[in-house]
Amino acid sequence: MAITLAPINVQTTGKRFNREDLRTSSLGTFGIPSTLSSSLKYPMKHVVIALLCLATMASSAAAQSGSTTVLTSANIYLSGNNTMTSYSGFGQGTAPNLISLLSGTGRVLQFGSVTLSSGISFCSLATPCPPSSPDGPINFPDLTNTALFSSGVISGISAPSSGFLVGVFLGASLPGSAPASLTYTSSSMLQPNFTSLQLGQMFFIGDGQGTAGTQSFFVPDAATRLYLGTADGANNFTGAPGAYDDNTGSYSVRYGISSTTAPEPASIALVAAGLGALALAERRRRRS
Repeated sequence: MAITLAPINVQTTGKRFNREDLRTSSLGTFGIPSTLSSSLKYPMKHVVIALLCLATMASSAAAQSGSTTVLTSANIYLSGNNTMTSYSGFGQGTAPNLISLLSGTGRVLQFGSVTLSSGISFCSLATPCPPSSPDGPINFPDLTNTALFSSGVISGISAPSSGFLVGVFLGASLPGSAPASLTYTSSSMLQPNFTSLQLGQMFFIGDGQGTAGTQSFFVPDAATRLYLGTADGANNFTGAPGAYDDNTGSYSVRYGISSTTAPEPASIALVAAGLGALALAERRRRRS
C-alpha cells in the first residue's frame, strides 16, 4: 500500500522543515531524519515518531512483486508435491513455479504482463500447436477447449480455451481433499475480480488482463504459497491430466501482490494510548 506524504512543516528551534528534508536527511532514531530528530522538542519528536508508526502499520501489510519464467511443461497438479491420483500418461512434466507469499490479509494478486516465448507448443515438434495468446486457445483442431479432472487434492478446470497459464494457492500443508473445479465461460475468463478462490483450487490466469484492464485475484488469507503452471491432458485437454512431455517453450510472467487491509483498530488504539502516556509524562516532567 503506497503512502503519500502530505506537505509537512514543523516549526522547531529556529529551523523550518518540509517534506524535502524528510527525503534527503540521514535517518536517525526510529527512521526520523537526524537533523529533524535532534532539533524537535521532546513532545513533538514523539508525536512524529507515533505518526510514522501509524504510517508503517498502514503500509506493513504484505506487498511483494517479481518475475518468473514458467515452462509449458510446469505441471500445476504437482503443486506442493501433490500426488496425482488420476493421470492420462505421456509424462507428468516438471514442477510448477513456487512463489512464497508474505503473510497478511486482504492480499490481491495481479499480473503486470504474461508473454509467450518463441517456439511455445503443446504438441510434438513434428506438429507444433502454439497457443494464440497467453489466454489461449491452441491453434489446432480439437484442442480449443479444456475440461480436466481433479487429481490428488488439486482441482480440475474447465474453460473454452487451452494452453493458458494457471495458478493454485496452497497453505502450509496440502488440503484434505480437492475443492470444486472452476468452470469458466468466455466472459467470466475476462471478469475484473476473482474473490472466492480456495486453497488447492486451480484458477485461470492467461495474460492477467480482462475487459476492464488488469485483473485482481484475491488471495485466501491462509495461503502461504502460490504455484504457477499449465493444465494439460492426453485426451485433447479433457479427462485426466498428463501429456506434459511434448510441451516446449515458456511464459514470461511479472506479478505483484498488494494489500487492501487498513491498520487494525487495536493497533491504532495502542498508538493512541502511547501518545496519551507520553503527554502525561511530559506534563509531569514540566511540573517537577
